[in-house]
Amino acid sequence: MNLPNWALRKAQSPDLEFARKCMEKGHFKLELPGNKATRHWMEERGWRRPFFGLESSFLKQFLSDTEHFQAALKDQIVILWLPIERYVMSASELRDFDETYQDRRFDAVVGGLKEYRYAIDAGVEVEIDFTKFTSSSTFYTWVHKRYPLLEEGADDWLLKD
Repeated sequence: MNLPNWALRKAQSPDLEFARKCMEKGHFKLELPGNKATRHWMEERGWRRPFFGLESSFLKQFLSDTEHFQAALKDQIVILWLPIERYVMSASELRDFDETYQDRRFDAVVGGLKEYRYAIDAGVEVEIDFTKFTSSSTFYTWVHKRYPLLEEGADDWLLKD
């Protein structure tokens, strides 16, 4: 998953349904302590812990019900990062993009703008210069108008992964 850290938040107890949706779409980051600690924690709680596929087994049980989900979060055996609801780009961030573009450092601009597109694709509402973006196509249109030379000048254009 390519979501930038600024577009993520830690999952909380009431987030089970949202977590399921995000994980189904691949819009999450997961931190587990390692097989030995995970296996030990699962054993203490009577969770199934196969020798192979431990992480997938953990995730299945973790998402199975509210009790499992809340226990794992409370005990901090897992940190699940989910997309935030909304992000507003600051004026200084936008100024930095504009200055970098003016310096014709197009690949740097594209690299930074990709993060915003990934966030939008994950369902984060991104606001830039008082314009709200909820789809990558409207974001692409805005980028193309604001930075018209990117398409020809950048080696790694915005929507190319």
